[in-house]
Amino acid sequence: QRIFTPYIGVRTKDKDTKEQGAGGWAEFGPLFDGSNWSAGRCSFIPSICKALQNDTSLCSARKTKSAGTSMWELCGSGTVVTILRLRPGTSILPHCGTTNSRLIMHFPLKGAEGIQFVVGDETVVNYGGGDGSPIVFDDSFEHHVHHEGSQDRFVVLAVLSHPDLMR
Repeated sequence: QRIFTPYIGVRTKDKDTKEQGAGGWAEFGPLFDGSNWSAGRCSFIPSICKALQNDTSLCSARKTKSAGTSMWELCGSGTVVTILRLRPGTSILPHCGTTNSRLIMHFPLKGAEGIQFVVGDETVVNYGGGDGSPIVFDDSFEHHVHHEGSQDRFVVLAVLSHPDLMR
């Protein structure tokens, strides 16, 4: 059973990959689609989902909880949460988002060593340093990633509403 879905727009040194598409960069998600938490996906990583569900900043437009329905199922925000995997030797080609009305947060879970992350003219190397420090960036600026480390990198990615537009 495939639980990670390949992304596109990557270059990988591994020419013999058995995965379809861009196996070097893949997604497990979304865990949260702005309204609902995926019970099926969260069953694979319950501790991570529970911690994220307890973060009230992910749910900016809560409605009243009704019988049998979690308030997290009724959140109704523009936030999306997913997990991304990047394999060693993979380069994500330069790309940019379509709007500056959102920010992207990467929270490294594992494998941040050997990462070179470029946003605009700023380069971050080994971001998070394995200590769980997130980076937040405006993905309307061109950005790309090179993974020269030795282990798969996993990050929680959250698409957040831009705080300057929420005033």
